[in-house]
Amino acid sequence: MAFFCTYGGSGAEGTFRTMKEILGMEPIETVAITEREIKEDTCDCKIEPFVRDVEEPFRKPSEPQ
Repeated sequence: MAFFCTYGGSGAEGTFRTMKEILGMEPIETVAITEREIKEDTCDCKIEPFVRDVEEPFRKPSEPQ
């Protein structure tokens, strides 16, 4: 599992902690993107590495990264 959070308030850490407690396991990756980053279109630098890291365990050894 992986956690993706967008927010405009107090941050994502509490949300991630609650999600982890409910599910009873650690996520393989997390990313939090602020409302400002979305409005300014500056969140790709967070989204692309997140997707790459989440996909990594599912790639076949011969697939390019």
